[in-house]
Order: sequence, then C-alpha cells, then structure tokens
Amino acid sequence: MKVVVTSTGPDLDSQLDERYGRASYLLSVDTESMEFAAHDNSANMKAMQGAGVSTSQSVMDMEPDAVITGSLGPKAFAVMQNTGIPSYSAKGVTCREAVQMLLEDKLQRIDNAGGNKKW
Repeated sequence: MKVVVTSTGPDLDSQLDERYGRASYLLSVDTESMEFAAHDNSANMKAMQGAGVSTSQSVMDMEPDAVITGSLGPKAFAVMQNTGIPSYSAKGVTCREAVQMLLEDKLQRIDNAGGNKKW
C-alpha cells in the first residue's frame, strides 16, 4: 500500500506534521518495504491562501491509497472526500510510527473538517 504522510522533515523518523496544507514535507511511503520519497511542500507552507487545496493536488499526483496527517481544513477535507482517498489522524508521533499505527488499524479516519472535532 502507498501512503502519504505529512512531515516536519524529509525522513521517516521526522515528526508527523499535524498541519496538512502547510506541512513542511509530504512523504510517499510504500508500507511493505518502508521505502519512501520526500516531497518538499515549502511553497504551500508560505501560501497566503489555498494551501490545503494545493497540497491535496500534490497528494493526488502521488496516487496514494491513504493519507496520514493531523487534521484537514474545510476546503482540503472537501477535496479529499471527492478523491475517495481515505485520510487518517495521528498526533505526537514520528512518520514511521504513524505508518505502523495505520497498519495496526490504530488510527481514526478523518470524517469531517478539522479532524474529528466539530467546527
């Protein structure tokens, strides 16, 4: 399975970045081999608006089976809902730990904007 994880750094031992649209990096991870590719997301970090939608386009280009992040804003949530790519919430862990938690079915699926909290 291929998973995209939002990250504060360019490797699996970096902390998961809980900010989806303004994440520093997007890691595309093969969950079977744990091989990954780091994609710089700094252009979206500095965007005045539309960071979540732009990041969603980058994610879709990677063709993942799932996304792991902290939460999704309203526009990013709508885009990801339309793609059919499931998103999962993780906090306070490394990217490697987040992937392992997904494989162990320990992450909650994001079912509304803002993670799983009401706006």
